[in-house]
Amino acid sequence: MESNFIYVAPPGTPAEAINPLREAFAKVSKDPESREEAKKIMMAVDYTSAEEAVKTMNYLLGQPEDVIREFGKYIKF
Repeated sequence: MESNFIYVAPPGTPAEAINPLREAFAKVSKDPESREEAKKIMMAVDYTSAEEAVKTMNYLLGQPEDVIREFGKYIKF
């Protein structure tokens, strides 16, 4: 069984703090040695760009209020 982790930062986090993290995650996700190490501990290494993540979150949070309430029972922000 693989474990998946999602990393986020609060709104308003300065670009000078976010950009190095984005670059590091993108680099690690492509590094064969890092991928192999992750596989050994049953951890998936998949990278989603910030743009795609924001697009997905906007879609999820743009749902009707009743859907958001139900979603909020399982996911806390």
